[in-house]
Amino acid sequence: MKIILLIAFLFFNANCQKQEVRKTDKCEDLLLKENLIKSIIDVEELQQYYNVQPVVNQENLVIMKNSQVSFTTDIKKFELPVLVMDSTSILDENIKAFLEFEKFTIIDDSAYVKGKYRIQGLGFEFTFVRDNCNWVKNNIHIWEN
Repeated sequence: MKIILLIAFLFFNANCQKQEVRKTDKCEDLLLKENLIKSIIDVEELQQYYNVQPVVNQENLVIMKNSQVSFTTDIKKFELPVLVMDSTSILDENIKAFLEFEKFTIIDDSAYVKGKYRIQGLGFEFTFVRDNCNWVKNNIHIWEN
């Protein structure tokens, strides 16, 4: 009887460990990138620069789609969807305020992001460390031109 209980315990424990690995794997793809984007746009030090949005009659925050960010998101900012648009659409729709990422790199549990918010003459570099599926800001450097 003890042997059966031991085998059942080992089997149950092995299955729990496998499920935990699967949970981590799910964070590796789009969710991990989306959470990084959300962490970036919510950086406290950037909030003051978004006040230009209503001035240019632009409700949604826009991210320029490029080789660094080529996916769409379900993220919201100002209770509206964040739009990921290519440069042609940005020009065609006369979008003036948009975030542009020059570097967007995730390596293991760290991330490096470099970008611009041109309408405000703003540049930024951020590093983040991963905490499960979420990102915690590590180093922030923002400059105005």
